[in-house]
Amino acid sequence: VKIGAIAGLSSVMLVLLYGQTRIFYTMSRDGLLPSHLAAVHKRFKTPWINTIIVGIVVAGFAYAWFMRADRSRISADEYAAITEVEPAA
Repeated sequence: VKIGAIAGLSSVMLVLLYGQTRIFYTMSRDGLLPSHLAAVHKRFKTPWINTIIVGIVVAGFAYAWFMRADRSRISADEYAAITEVEPAA
């Protein structure tokens, strides 16, 4: 059941992010956002600038949420050990 829940939530989040890039594309094509966001990749025919921007923003929020949740569960010594070891990996 847990694997199914994780797979379902993951697929829903990916579809929502995919849709968000298309919404930004349409808004920029209509003039509500800067026009360079309406650029379509020549090979893949997708709004590639929007995909990169949405990916970076979502990754930043996910990292901030993880760090906030992570700090509340572990002690300061464990947190220091994790932050020193992870960049080396």
